[in-house]
Amino acid sequence: MQPIVAGRVIETYRDIETWSRVLIRGALLSFGLPCLAVIARLFDDRLIIGMPAFVKPAKFGAAGAIYLFTLAYMVRALPRSRVLTFATSAVSWILVTETVLIFAQAARGQASHFNINTPVDVAIFSLMGVGISIVWFMSAVLLVQHWRRPSADRAMALALRCGLALNILGAGTGWLMTQPRPAQLAAMKRGERPLVAGTHTIGASDGGLGLPLLGWSRAHGDLRVPHFLFVGALLQALAGQSVISLSLR
Repeated sequence: MQPIVAGRVIETYRDIETWSRVLIRGALLSFGLPCLAVIARLFDDRLIIGMPAFVKPAKFGAAGAIYLFTLAYMVRALPRSRVLTFATSAVSWILVTETVLIFAQAARGQASHFNINTPVDVAIFSLMGVGISIVWFMSAVLLVQHWRRPSADRAMALALRCGLALNILGAGTGWLMTQPRPAQLAAMKRGERPLVAGTHTIGASDGGLGLPLLGWSRAHGDLRVPHFLFVGALLQALAGQSVISLSLR
């Protein structure tokens, strides 16, 4: 029985990998990082801005895995081309690299985002910023590629396209997060450390009273809420349209 089950799992994986090998393998690597983060959490109780150090790499790894898997489903029927290969490869490996960098910063006991306290922190944060900008642009390229391709299931295609469009739009909230606040600029001029440029929270510094696991502020505005809803729009579109399609059968 076990060999039969294993054979079916391998066969299913091979079928799924035909959607986009680079995206599916990237999704697997991204999913592996949250598993490592959970194990690391068992032996490391340090806090970074009020949250367990390895919560952020776990969240980003899981989100990256879901995004890459959903994107692979979306592009599965597109004709193979250099543009498609380059765009999917860039998105996959950059997102995996981003999660690795977040994991590395957690291991160092340092914040991964908005951290400009040392040259190493600046280099990591800058590299992540450049990387996610490329992902944003390449996601737009994939959206154009998909929109130009006729689809037999027009409802699903429209749902995926709108979902990815909202994803791209919502990712732009990340730019708002990176803008230094007046208080941070004043602290920089005074030479105070740690040096921070940007924040998730509106009206206060990060690290206050927040929702469990998510860390979203319960006392002030928080840009992570719209960022989460918009960036997850592609998965929401796929799930919603799938439920509707199944209910009509």
